[in-house]
Amino acid sequence: FRSLGLLAAEEALAASRRRSQGRRSSPSRSRRGRGGKAEKSATAPEPPKKPAGQTLRIPELVTLKDGDTYTLTVKRGEATFMPEKPVPVTGYNGGYLGPAFKFVRGTAPVLRLVNELDRATNVHWHGLIAPGAAGGGPLPVLEPGASADIRMTVDQNAATLWYHAQMPGWQAIDLTAGLAGLALVEDPAAASLGLPSDWGVDDIPLLIQDREFDDAGNPVYARTADVVEHGFRGRRILVNGTLDAVAAVPQRL
Repeated sequence: FRSLGLLAAEEALAASRRRSQGRRSSPSRSRRGRGGKAEKSATAPEPPKKPAGQTLRIPELVTLKDGDTYTLTVKRGEATFMPEKPVPVTGYNGGYLGPAFKFVRGTAPVLRLVNELDRATNVHWHGLIAPGAAGGGPLPVLEPGASADIRMTVDQNAATLWYHAQMPGWQAIDLTAGLAGLALVEDPAAASLGLPSDWGVDDIPLLIQDREFDDAGNPVYARTADVVEHGFRGRRILVNGTLDAVAAVPQRL
């Protein structure tokens, strides 16, 4: 039994030496508490790293009530996709992508379309149940300098839709330039579901586009025979007109 006792004593001595060496080599990691017991000090967690990219843009939300009139102007403007590289665009109200419209079922708002371009244009409400004269098709067109009131009665279920210019021969060019936007339909049934509704916070719109850019930061649409035949595919992704978009969202999402 003596040999066992010596072995235990030697192990205890070795363990004591290891503890002593540990305290000398890293004094900031332990301290003596009450009763002489060693206590580990808390290490502050590192703050989360901010992801690289640009803050996601949130389009302006315009809620149209019964009888409201909103002026939507088609004109030249400016946008910045790459940092410190502003470029010309063509858009609704002069920006890349127009405001997001919220229509309420059972209302009859008016959109006043104003054309400040040097060529004809129009607007098509994609997915919205509307007669052709109210933007349900490629006609009518609006000549340069003209304006027109688009009257519509909203009568359909809640939906996420979009609007865009639909001039024959110009659609891809106009979409690349920024002539598009979101259109939302709200109805009482959807409003009673308790879905996220804080615009830009927990109700976050995402309009996703693939694009190509030149060195100056301009979105480029190369209208080659192959593109016309098979379609365009860009190598860069825009979200709400934001390149390399990053968004902060509530934890509950």
